Amino acid sequence: MTHLPAEGRSGDAASMRCKQRSGAARAAIDYPFGEFTAVNDEFEERLVRDFPHLFQYSAGLRRIRCGEGWFPLIELLCKQIQGTVNGARTAQPTIMYIEEKFGVMRVACSAANTPVQKLISAAEQASSSSCEVCGAWGQTARTRHGWIKTLCTRCVEGVEEIPPLPLLEPDT
Repeated sequence: MTHLPAEGRSGDAASMRCKQRSGAARAAIDYPFGEFTAVNDEFEERLVRDFPHLFQYSAGLRRIRCGEGWFPLIELLCKQIQGTVNGARTAQPTIMYIEEKFGVMRVACSAANTPVQKLISAAEQASSSSCEVCGAWGQTARTRHGWIKTLCTRCVEGVEEIPPLPLLEPDT
């Protein structure tokens, strides 16, 4: 895949918002093109540490594949699932992965009973109105590059500034 060089992104609006929000020199708009940052790894490590029964695998497998804007939603979901399971005599659910699919968060969870499935459905629905990049109110729409994303008006501008991927020419 083709990406903008890091020096080309350093001064753009989305990168500046991300730097202001976290103090780190990374672009929030990397995710729509398949790159993951150390922030995703750190967040996943924290979830594995805080909810070892929900994440029965070692950290670093990159099973959290979405933008930072949904991290608070994911953390709340994990607390609610673990709280539901702790109070009942049911099988322990295991979260296999959490990803963005067609602009909405998708959670794959094994051994999820009906209350846990309802919590997951509510979190997935909430993600459809929360910006995946910054967490502000957002809308699900197709970008000019064809991505279906849930973004706020400020973050969609950052995604729209990135040139589309070039078409690959078939070998002749």
